[in-house]
Order: sequence, then structure tokens, then C-alpha cells
Amino acid sequence: TRMQNGSEWTEQEASANDLRYGAAAGITGLLYLVNGILILIWIYRANRRVSALSNQGLNNSPGWSIGWYFVPFMNLWKPFVAMKEIWLASASPKGWSMYDSAPALLGWWWALWLIGTFLGRAANGVSRMSSVDAAMQGTSLNAISMFLNAVLCIVFAIIVSRIQAMQNAGQEEHEQTPQSATSASEPYIHRF
Repeated sequence: TRMQNGSEWTEQEASANDLRYGAAAGITGLLYLVNGILILIWIYRANRRVSALSNQGLNNSPGWSIGWYFVPFMNLWKPFVAMKEIWLASASPKGWSMYDSAPALLGWWWALWLIGTFLGRAANGVSRMSSVDAAMQGTSLNAISMFLNAVLCIVFAIIVSRIQAMQNAGQEEHEQTPQSATSASEPYIHRF
């Protein structure tokens, strides 16, 4: 702000600010990486678990439910479709394919993910420009992106807890269902 207003500043202050910003970006990047890996593991396991409970196959395998995040252009909607399947099959394992719509919470999750991602990329692009105004705009976009990502984390935590609750209820129901005479002697094996 002092640079923009023409006030005095030192090269040392600018370097210290760059170091702080770089350290914060490095820590944030590391947190995104660790959280991203944990989220992908959870999505994989949630898909695998609900596939075992459902009598109908899901359209997205556990591998593709996370693989879509890495396929250009497909990653704009296919991860949402895979998560929608996980939600619907968790809510109704025996008849999930009869339902088309997912709760608004999933729509909010995906909208926040897309908007936050695009704003973050725009902030990085604007920040690379060499003007003070561009740096300030990039910082503002980055702050908005981080706020949206914080809200995204809360929404995703709610989704995880609801899917877990639905799958736990489905697991209990599955375990209480009488087994056929041919498999009555075999113990139930958890494959989740």
C-alpha cells in the first residue's frame, strides 16, 4: 500500500514481505497437498464401502471416483457426478439409481471448489505481473479464494459426516439382514 501511495519503503521491507508471503504460500501448499491426499483416500474408501453395500453397481469405480480429479476438462464435472453417486448410494444402497437429484449441499461443495480453484489460479496469474496494482489485486483475489476454501472445508466436513452416518446405518442394516442357507455358516467378512 505504501508503494502504491508513493510513500517511502525500503528494499529490505519488500524482501521481508516477499519472504513472509513465500513462507505462507509454502505452508498453504503443503497443507493442500496433505489434505488433498487424505480427501482422495476418503473418497476412494467411501465409494468402495458403498459399492459393497449396494446391489447395483456404481457407474464410477473407486479408482475413477478419484481419478476424475486429474483428467483435464472432465475434472470440471465428473468428480461431482462420482460424489453424487456415493451420496445417493449411501442414502439408499438398494435403489440409489432411481434418484436423480443430490442435495443442495453437494452443489454448494462443487461450486465452492470450482470458484475457489479458478480464483486461486487467477490470483497467481495476476500476482506475477510486475506492477504494484497487479500485486494488490492478486493478494485480494487470493484472500477471497482462501475464504471460499475455508467455507469449502466446512461444507465438505458436513458431507463426510453425513455420508459416514448413512453408510454406518446401511452397514448395520446389511449385517442384520438374514443370510441365505448356503452362506449361513460363513462369517461375515468386512471388506471396507
